Amino acid sequence: IFFSLFSTVFLSIVLFVVFSLLIFSLSLILWYFLLPFFFFFLMIRRPPRSTLSSSSAASDVYKRQGQDRVAARRAARSRRRANQKLNTEQAAEEPDSPKMSVAVPVRSAVEPGHQVSQEEQPEDGDPTIKNWEKGLYDVYGNRMDGPWMCHQVVHHSTSAVSHQDQATGQTTCKETVPVEPDLAAAVIGPKGANIKRAQAIYGVDSIDLEKNQLTVVAQSASALSKALEILHVEKQTMSLEQPWMYGWLLADKGTNIRELENTCSVRAKVSGSDHSRELILIGQPDALTDAGSWLSQHLEQLLVHLTETQVVWLLSNKGANIRSVEQACGVARVDVDKDNLKATLFGRTRAILAGQDWIVANTVSQLVELESPMQLSWLRGSRDHLKELSSLDGLWRAELLQEECSVRVTGQEQAVAQAQKWLQDRVPAPGDFFQAEFSVDPSLMGVMMGKKGTRLVQVEKDSDVYTIDVSTSDGAVTVLGPSSDAVNQVRRLLQLFSDTTRISQGQVRFLLLDKAANLKLLEESCGIEAVNIERSTDKAAPGGQLELIGTAESIVKAKVWMDIHLNQETMQISGLCLGWLLDNKASALRTLEKECGLSSAQVETSELELSLMGPPDAVKLAQQWLNDRCHELVLKVEHRGSLSLLLQNKAAALNQLRNTAKLGRVSLDKDAAELQLLGEVGALEVAREWLGDKSKHFELSVRPGFMRWLIGRNGKSLRKQMQALEKAAGGMVSLELDQPNNLIEVTGTQQAIDAVCEWVQCHSDQTIESIQILASQSGRFIGRKGASMKEMIEATGVESANLEEDTIMWLAGTQAAVKKAMVYVECQAQYYTLSSTTEDKIAGLKDDLNDLPRIRAVPNKK
Repeated sequence: IFFSLFSTVFLSIVLFVVFSLLIFSLSLILWYFLLPFFFFFLMIRRPPRSTLSSSSAASDVYKRQGQDRVAARRAARSRRRANQKLNTEQAAEEPDSPKMSVAVPVRSAVEPGHQVSQEEQPEDGDPTIKNWEKGLYDVYGNRMDGPWMCHQVVHHSTSAVSHQDQATGQTTCKETVPVEPDLAAAVIGPKGANIKRAQAIYGVDSIDLEKNQLTVVAQSASALSKALEILHVEKQTMSLEQPWMYGWLLADKGTNIRELENTCSVRAKVSGSDHSRELILIGQPDALTDAGSWLSQHLEQLLVHLTETQVVWLLSNKGANIRSVEQACGVARVDVDKDNLKATLFGRTRAILAGQDWIVANTVSQLVELESPMQLSWLRGSRDHLKELSSLDGLWRAELLQEECSVRVTGQEQAVAQAQKWLQDRVPAPGDFFQAEFSVDPSLMGVMMGKKGTRLVQVEKDSDVYTIDVSTSDGAVTVLGPSSDAVNQVRRLLQLFSDTTRISQGQVRFLLLDKAANLKLLEESCGIEAVNIERSTDKAAPGGQLELIGTAESIVKAKVWMDIHLNQETMQISGLCLGWLLDNKASALRTLEKECGLSSAQVETSELELSLMGPPDAVKLAQQWLNDRCHELVLKVEHRGSLSLLLQNKAAALNQLRNTAKLGRVSLDKDAAELQLLGEVGALEVAREWLGDKSKHFELSVRPGFMRWLIGRNGKSLRKQMQALEKAAGGMVSLELDQPNNLIEVTGTQQAIDAVCEWVQCHSDQTIESIQILASQSGRFIGRKGASMKEMIEATGVESANLEEDTIMWLAGTQAAVKKAMVYVECQAQYYTLSSTTEDKIAGLKDDLNDLPRIRAVPNKK
């Protein structure tokens, strides 16, 4: 019952939750779709009280609705007044025609030439249809930019049909004209302007354009002809003379083609590919004629004969001056024929004439003669004199004429006059110049000028000279300056010499050491421009040739530098000294160079030679320095323990000996058992005393059982016991075990030896002994899962008991415990022997009993 009640309640709760979620989801969906309509209704249909405020959106909507109604009423009144005025004028022109009202809906009855006031504006917002041609519109009346994409076809009208209305007796004229789809937009006009103008004619009943058919219905033939004249559109295709003219029309986002359309009331379009382009014009006949005249006026040609200077001016700077003529004078195009020295200008008459005058005005040329060729060199120098002259406003070019010793200036007339005045004021007189001429070996010209002439330019820039002329063919150099001092200073800098010197192999190595750092030092300190080393290929005469290139002063300095830094002495050294000099990245060699002031100290390992390079005093000081520090001492290592002491822990004892005695180098020959020491005399004596104190030897005799305890079974405890001995020694010590003789050899200080003896004395009671057992009894001694062995260890107090090959039992521990364990093993062995014998007897008796006949008992009878 409880389970059924619980199930019912749980099911009810689940159904309630499901229906609640379903209803909530439906309400959300309805709210999502109805909420926009709700707000739209509030804002539009039922505006809030805030509509009285000027900032409310709803208020703006209602205000705009009111303005539209007022505008509509005003437009209706305007139409009525216009119709009345039009009817009056038509009645005055045709007194015989019957008065009637126009049946078609007329938007505006104002003539094209009449100005409409603000109050007479039609309902659609157009103030008038006058000058509608200035805008470009599509078939729907929307304004468009750019050329019109229309096809060409002129529509031809059919014959007019007249018939009389039987009800009113009025004659009606009707004409249907086929219209191509591409011309329909032009027929309609912008925003229907052509249709409006045609409908505004008195007597026009209706105008329909449907299915490429234009139908005009009018009350008279005159009204019909006027309407057709307004709606008549033609197409004209033109091929322009030059291909660039199409680009000119479309340039600047179609500015020129829009001007053509707005000015002539046509629609223009450029169609076709680059090789077969054509200009298509669509409009009324008069407008097409105006468009042709407009193109002729804007694309007139003028052939101008030019001078060579004018041709170069037009074509310079990638045609920048041609573009300046076009922009400044309004010329459409300038074509230059540089072979025939002619130019053709396209554009309006006034523009091309102005362009011709512009070219002439900007290419005025004048030849200014100079008194001396040195003045030309002054202008051509690196002081930017010619650049300063050319930078005058309006001056195009200043050309130096070497043969005529003159300057040709070209530009505007005022700029040419300023250039003449500048030359008269700024160019020094011939008597103010100083000149020096000298020659340089042609093979050294590249060094003198530097990479891409940078050295020559830098010398000219740093000095006060005007110009430096170099002839690379014969090496002649001409320097022009304002004073003799400036000219001579440049001569000293530019007149280079070459000197070659023989150097040894050690000197070559010294100069090229560390990426030729010393060679660079020679160049920088002495001002040498270039240094070349050519190594010798002759093994009998190693070394090379050193070539110095520079000024005379720099070469002298380099010679002195070489005498100081390349003085070389060679001395023989031992292998031990060689190892000391090269040890620790040749730190001793660097110390020798630094303390003695050597330029370089280099070692030849194959020949055991030391090359000292530097000033003579420094070399002598280095030799004395080496003699003081290179005394050698060889000691014989007598005991094996001493050798082991020096080599253990990665030769820590040798390092300690070298640091304590301040030796240069310590080397141990294990095969010869010799210790080689290098250092000062005092350091060698200290090393001898240190070795005597640190390498004392002592032999300690121990029991065989104790030796076995130190080594352990199969050497398992040897490492542990040796570490304990070394720890007990408390310092540097060497321990060697002589198991056959039961000796412990100790090498070290006396304190370490005493500590080892004390440790052995403390552990002398430890031993390992063996006892023989029968192989058949090994299982009994071990017991189940070693139980018998554990019982024996607990009973006797030994540390361990192990069986070897089931016949030997090793017992480890104190001597007393081991003896007790041996007695225990012997007793157990006898017990196991007796019990085994007894068991054998019992088994034999059982076998005998089994052999006897079995007597059966007689059952009792009751």
